Amino acid sequence: MVRLSLQYQFHLVTLAPIKQQTKSITSELGLIRSQLVTILSRRYGLGVTCRNLKLAHAIRRKPDDTSVIQIGVIAVTDAPALDVEVTIDPLPSFLIESSDYFPIRLPILDRATPFYMDATSSYQAVEDLQETKVIISYKDSAGNEYAHESDGSLVRSLSPVVVGYNVWERVVTALEEIERKLK
Repeated sequence: MVRLSLQYQFHLVTLAPIKQQTKSITSELGLIRSQLVTILSRRYGLGVTCRNLKLAHAIRRKPDDTSVIQIGVIAVTDAPALDVEVTIDPLPSFLIESSDYFPIRLPILDRATPFYMDATSSYQAVEDLQETKVIISYKDSAGNEYAHESDGSLVRSLSPVVVGYNVWERVVTALEEIERKLK
């Protein structure tokens, strides 16, 4: 009986430093984890309020066809926006037939995945976009709600002159090809 208690006591003495080291390692891992969560939340907005989350609208000429004007929603910051809702009011004439699809809902939007849509032609841009507003509502990963509304005329965001590929050259080429085939 005495031997067992001595052996038991011996094991407790031997295990005490191991328990202390385990507690130390566990607390260090907890500290590393909390630092990692802080870094990730600052970088990607995970699990905390994203005070830097910002979306904005953009107007541009379509890269492969400068006669088409696009309205876009882009992320200004690195944090992803969730449950993005895009309203265009009033709709340009080009989009009136698609009014059932508005407001447009996007599950996620970030710098890697901006959203652009064809809105009008460059010939109707002044008429269609003069009074048009883009209204964007969205949430961060913590569920906080944000909104952005364009101010002023969207037409002012377009460059007045396009240098380079001329759309009329394509029209003339197409008409000449049709004329050749008809002969």
